[in-house]
Amino acid sequence: MFVISLILFSGCSQKKEYTPFRIVETGVSIKSQLSLLSRHEMSFLDSMIILSSAEKMIESIFIDTLNQGCISTAILTVENLGFKDGAKFNEIIKKAHEWGFELCSAEVGPQLRVQYRKQPEGENLFIAMNPLSVYGEQRIFAVQKSSYLFFLKGTICNQETHFNQSDKFVFVMNTE
Repeated sequence: MFVISLILFSGCSQKKEYTPFRIVETGVSIKSQLSLLSRHEMSFLDSMIILSSAEKMIESIFIDTLNQGCISTAILTVENLGFKDGAKFNEIIKKAHEWGFELCSAEVGPQLRVQYRKQPEGENLFIAMNPLSVYGEQRIFAVQKSSYLFFLKGTICNQETHFNQSDKFVFVMNTE
């Protein structure tokens, strides 16, 4: 089984030590995860919204249920990476790569949405991944909680898309 440790990276524009933030299983069917929810947790389903662009993205990804293991990830803000005035997607990816972080597989977006039930109100996490083509545009997953609803979105994102300094991205940590 894949276990993803989400790490919150805080600080300025220097790489620092990490502390665990979240564990997420991957390599598991999303439908089977939803079927295992208890009655108490079923109210989560009533408040989960998967936008049509995200549904199309989910259709295009493959979840390998036979290849399960563990990976660690980190959450970095654009400002953590040293961009005080925000940055373009390609700049964010390049800087994170220089610091030893890697892109997530597309599976991380839907898995995180299903499993991250105590997401703080107003939090929006962009999944640092290779964009998928949906409706003729490149998109990445975003996991958001807004107005007590849990969203999985397919956010338009190409190499020129600009993100604000406070935007948060989920990256894979290179454990080597």
